[in-house]
Amino acid sequence: MILSRAKTVALGLLVLLSIVLSFELWHGLWSTPSVAPFTGPLGLRPVANPNLKQVTRPVRVVYQAGRPIKYSVGLPGSAPYDTVLTWLQKTSVSKQHSISTYQAAEGTGVEVQFGTPLSRSLLLAYVPNAPTLPAGATVSRLWLAVPPASNQVFLTVLTNNGETTGVTDLSAQSFEAGVTSEVRNEPWQRVGEDSYLPVAPFPVERQIWSTSSPQVLPLVRSFFVNPQVITRVSGPNQTVIWTDGSRAVQWNETSGTLQFSDPNATTSNTTTSNLRAIVSYLQTHGGTQSQSIVLKNAATSPVLLADTYSFRPYIGGLELLGTLGNYTIDWLDGNPVGYERPLTELGTLQSTTAVKTLSATATMDIIDAMVPQALLPSIKVSLTCEAEPQSANSVLIEPVFEITHAGQEVLRIDAVTGQVLSGGSAS
Repeated sequence: MILSRAKTVALGLLVLLSIVLSFELWHGLWSTPSVAPFTGPLGLRPVANPNLKQVTRPVRVVYQAGRPIKYSVGLPGSAPYDTVLTWLQKTSVSKQHSISTYQAAEGTGVEVQFGTPLSRSLLLAYVPNAPTLPAGATVSRLWLAVPPASNQVFLTVLTNNGETTGVTDLSAQSFEAGVTSEVRNEPWQRVGEDSYLPVAPFPVERQIWSTSSPQVLPLVRSFFVNPQVITRVSGPNQTVIWTDGSRAVQWNETSGTLQFSDPNATTSNTTTSNLRAIVSYLQTHGGTQSQSIVLKNAATSPVLLADTYSFRPYIGGLELLGTLGNYTIDWLDGNPVGYERPLTELGTLQSTTAVKTLSATATMDIIDAMVPQALLPSIKVSLTCEAEPQSANSVLIEPVFEITHAGQEVLRIDAVTGQVLSGGSAS
């Protein structure tokens, strides 16, 4: 009798232990050490970033004037950039009509370039009196200019369904004077395909930023409808995978990223624009960096027919390259089918050092020596920045020139010293 009771008690203890261990496993409270903490509340509260208006702002504005045409570039947050946004905010447009051919090379003007096509409803945040557009049209560029032999400023909207132009109420005399002055005082040289280099050494900054890491488990749980039934397994090459049998989230310790995929996502008949829905989704899944701009990637998504968007910080007006700060989402029929984000976040600005870039001539000398001659006519040169670790909790943001061909990087140069950082094979 005593032996029977002892067996019953032992069995009960084993069952209880099994329940406790199962609870620990399914809720992610593992004792194995990791770089990122695995503690925190079950859900995530919506956050402010990304902000829809901020992430859809132009990536740059390009001034042009004179014959032969000379250029200048306004970077996000700069005075020339803000001047153009003020013009667009204040202007009204009349005598609207469609045009068959867009000729940006004609006249004195400014081209406004967005990182991703915008619907008219999103464009209204920057141009409250934007021309009426065809149904379903999206806007990638604006052209604000005084055409040759004209005394009026026109606003032309370039869409995926033709161009629409109209007369603004801006003073042609003041507008031409402002554009001409900018081109004269801060000239940039056009290079390759739609890219520009500052003619003279251009003032930029080296910046040191603090960094931090978010708690991983709350992020992981946010991707599942029922986070109580997810399973965690250790994958190859220092990865951890969580899945509910349909969706999966992978933490890659080596790259410091978190990847979500949902190959079984159902289509949606949502009438909400992609960008509004995407921004709302990201706000409830940990958010993105402040100062980001959304870029629609030209490259094909790993998911057939999906659109890919990257949310990248612009530090001092320069796009931040690399994993840090890059949030990329694949979107299909109103649903996220893939998402990757870093597990290191920029914190606060610690210090800045004023420096100047190389001149256009010095930069092109390096490019000519390092890039195959056959590629030179079609390269794209971008003044950007990259992050270098300074300590466990800080990074140095340095200006760099990135040279790409057909969307692939072929060379990266320190924009201040001219040191070749990667790539290059002259022949």
